[in-house]
Amino acid sequence: MTEISSNNLNAHYSSQTKVERIENPVATAPQNIPSYHVFDDIDANNRIDIINKDIYEGTNGEKGKPAKKFWGKYLGFVAILLGFIGLKKLFK
Repeated sequence: MTEISSNNLNAHYSSQTKVERIENPVATAPQNIPSYHVFDDIDANNRIDIINKDIYEGTNGEKGKPAKKFWGKYLGFVAILLGFIGLKKLFK
């Protein structure tokens, strides 16, 4: 055992040009190293732009509708109330 380890450790001192590999290596490196896409600044900016666009379109689409409904109902109620009061005074 000491001969094998000493041969491997002192391989750079030998006069041989090629060093022999050991039979049972402890670990072997993968042939292809996988590359993963990491979340970066460009992705963050794109996601924020999409969210801002969605919020902007949502608020502009609903901007006039609730106010029109409210004022239409309110003015309709006022017109009916004034009409009722006017008819009441007319027939007195």
